[in-house]
Amino acid sequence: MQDDGADPDAGASRTVSAAVLQTPPHSLLITALPGRSATQLAEALASRGVSPPGVNGAEKEATQFARAWHRLTGVFGQVSQRQRLYRLGELVPQSPHPDGAARVATTADAAVARALHAAFAADVGQDDAPERLITARVQSGHLMLWEVDGQPVSIAGVSPVIGGVARIGPVYTPPRWRCRGYGGAVTAAIGELAARRGATSLILFTDLANPQSNSLYLKLGYQPVEDRVLLLFRR
Repeated sequence: MQDDGADPDAGASRTVSAAVLQTPPHSLLITALPGRSATQLAEALASRGVSPPGVNGAEKEATQFARAWHRLTGVFGQVSQRQRLYRLGELVPQSPHPDGAARVATTADAAVARALHAAFAADVGQDDAPERLITARVQSGHLMLWEVDGQPVSIAGVSPVIGGVARIGPVYTPPRWRCRGYGGAVTAAIGELAARRGATSLILFTDLANPQSNSLYLKLGYQPVEDRVLLLFRR
């Protein structure tokens, strides 16, 4: 987004002061939005017939956007989740190291990957990831399993590396396998995989209502960056 004080005809001299991203079917991701940018963004999207399912951002900006969106469309923004963004500082090895080992999921693991994604979505109260997205991640080597005696006990995903940054998620361990270190182990392993692929910065989001996951990532060396809120739009 262009700074309010910038000359619209200045071309390359414009100052970028904010960014907006949406990967359908997910909610809109926004950075800090200066001035009236939140309202202007809502007006621009509405005029183009774009209807994001929600907005994810810092509380102030996300709330401003949701209020503007309500004025324009009559759709309310309801708090779905409060999140914390973390960035890995220096990885802290687990001690003791859990049993098992990590491996990149293959097409033969597609059914397992879909089942674990569905269980994750049900556990956190979110919509399940589209099957095409899960299939694409398996085919491109962006999902990793932690196995014990051939049994998948935890899964983690990672985004492609863009600008040296990779985002880890989802990370999920079924209830029967929890409290054994598997989630931390697969998180560390997929982070190392991303680093081998060129990532110099690893980030992830957690649900602030889940103290276990927040504690886990702190122990692994992840450091808080900012808190965010996810607002979903409902009529």
